[in-house]
Amino acid sequence: MVYWKEEDFYLGKLLDHPEIMTQGKSVDELVENIKEVYNLMVMEGVIMIKENGASYKITAHIAEKKVPGFGSAKNLFEIHNDFDEPIYDFKKYMS
Repeated sequence: MVYWKEEDFYLGKLLDHPEIMTQGKSVDELVENIKEVYNLMVMEGVIMIKENGASYKITAHIAEKKVPGFGSAKNLFEIHNDFDEPIYDFKKYMS
């Protein structure tokens, strides 16, 4: 969670779900409100009803976190032949 102080209240949002944002008069109240909003959005969803009667449900999209596998970065970068050569700009720092 990231939070910051405004004039009369604290604002905060979740790093993993930046769409989940709320406020509180104190940090403790903010934390409780974040938990409540998270549960509503992720676990239940929120139903919005417009003035014209149209309704829709808002839910948080939870993407699966992929764990990188062995060799998954193959061919994504290249190490040049002179990689181990001294960098002459740093010569004064080398003994």
